[in-house]
Amino acid sequence: MKTTFRYILPLLIVAVTGILLFGSCSKDNKMGPLRGQWQILTIEYPDARSVTPTSPRLYISFDQNLLQLTSSDDLEGFNPRFIGQVTGEAPDLTFSFPAYTGQDKISIISRWGIESDPVAVTVLQIKGGSMTLKVGQNILTLRKF
Repeated sequence: MKTTFRYILPLLIVAVTGILLFGSCSKDNKMGPLRGQWQILTIEYPDARSVTPTSPRLYISFDQNLLQLTSSDDLEGFNPRFIGQVTGEAPDLTFSFPAYTGQDKISIISRWGIESDPVAVTVLQIKGGSMTLKVGQNILTLRKF
């Protein structure tokens, strides 16, 4: 009986430790292929107007249930980082920015083609390093950065 405990107890300790270490560190990332940083190449508006943001360059980063809007420089005194929430599952998502209030919120996020809060988003295409999103009525073309 002592021999059995001598061999089984260490195996049991190793098994439980492995489950605790490797099982608890894994987090489900619902972003899937959206995860990472994307540069906006074009924003197409319903009136057939198209914008290519080059100065400043605009980025959207996805991780877990968050998105971060960033720019390559300071936008008229505004911190170039803006955090929002992502709900839903691709291809149908919703972006919202509940932590920000004030009338200037829409004028700030509209630089990324987001013209309402919250806004319905549809992933139209994602392939390799390119993605197309329908954000409200606008179409955003992005590349993985």
